[in-house]
Amino acid sequence: MLKISGKQRTSTTTFLLAPTEDALLTGPDLGGGTLRFITFTPDETQDLNTAMQAVLKDGIATIKLPLLKQGSFATALELKLGSAGKLAAKIAGQPVGGHLLVHIDIFLDRGPSFAQR
Repeated sequence: MLKISGKQRTSTTTFLLAPTEDALLTGPDLGGGTLRFITFTPDETQDLNTAMQAVLKDGIATIKLPLLKQGSFATALELKLGSAGKLAAKIAGQPVGGHLLVHIDIFLDRGPSFAQR
């Protein structure tokens, strides 16, 4: 079990994403949430922190990741899942042969548990 800042990591995923592909990540490790990853090609004048956005629509969080030619990036995302708790994701990426190698660590806080007695 790995804990970072007192939070237990619930899952880890690594995958390659081509420039024209998008990826959907779902499952019980996300507390019923869905993450969608898409790439964009940044230009030299673009601020990556501003361009790398996450948009929540219809229960799907779409995250724009830069398709870099060199270097790497890391970012964090936190989503509230209603009564299910909250999800935190640490996302890192680097270019590999024209693709984007994406690594995600998921930390799911299911919130307080109230068992019936």
